[in-house]
Amino acid sequence: KASKMKIGEMVMAPTYTLQDSMSALELMSPKMDPGMQFQGYVGVAERHARGEIVIPPTSEEQIVDMMDHMLKLEMSWYSGHSLTNT
Repeated sequence: KASKMKIGEMVMAPTYTLQDSMSALELMSPKMDPGMQFQGYVGVAERHARGEIVIPPTSEEQIVDMMDHMLKLEMSWYSGHSLTNT
């Protein structure tokens, strides 16, 4: 029963691990994404308005660059790095 729980306790499945909790974040949310906790963050919409990024990509080179970067981050995650570091 919830009424018997003490402050700081949580309900979880037997298979729940610390890794599960480390992966539970919401990207691009200032509350949940550690990468957004520094001052000077510029969002996608503002960078697009400044002309720093092109949406959608206009060349094959831009597409390949984005795919390469995403693959690098994914492989880093598979190697055991947490999502906040990738």
